[in-house]
Amino acid sequence: MREVRRAYPSARIVILRGGMTGGAVSERLRIPWEAAVTRLEPEDPRLTRFVLQHFSRSQPRVADDRVLADELIAWLRTQAFLRRS
Repeated sequence: MREVRRAYPSARIVILRGGMTGGAVSERLRIPWEAAVTRLEPEDPRLTRFVLQHFSRSQPRVADDRVLADELIAWLRTQAFLRRS
C-alpha cells in the first residue's frame, strides 16, 4: 500500500472486499483484510473501505458484475470525496 500511495500521493483509495464467496464469507480472508484495513485507515485519511454485499459462489458472471458495479456506484455517490463543490 505504501508503494501505491507513493506513486499516487493524492489519490483516493478504496479497498474492496467481497464479490466472490471467499472475499464475502471466508474468515480466513476476512480477518486479515479487516486487520490490514484497520491498521492502514488511521495512517491514511485518503483511504477507505467498502464491503460488497452481493457475491457469487462461483466466478461472477455478467449479471453479478452488474449488481456489484451498481452497488459500488451507489456507495461512491454517497462519498464526500466524489461530490462536486
